Amino acid sequence: DPMIAKLIVWDESRPRALARLKRALADYRIAGLTTNLPFLHALASVPAFGEERVHVGGHEEVEGAAPDPAVGDQLRGAVDGAAARHDGAR
Repeated sequence: DPMIAKLIVWDESRPRALARLKRALADYRIAGLTTNLPFLHALASVPAFGEERVHVGGHEEVEGAAPDPAVGDQLRGAVDGAAARHDGAR
């Protein structure tokens, strides 16, 4: 099973829960292996995610097959930013 831990956040509103999620992801520490924490933090920072315009088919948007190109651009930016932070941490 590749899951090491599960993070669940809740608050009175989506913006507050999203802020709590970003704080929790920034504070999360897992030592000894590579994780997708930078990607998850970047994804939580994408405006389309906060606006509930990202769905389980989001990977298709990253690949350019989305009906909404702006969402695809935002997701690509999140992926690129997470990859750059990950490469810089090595």
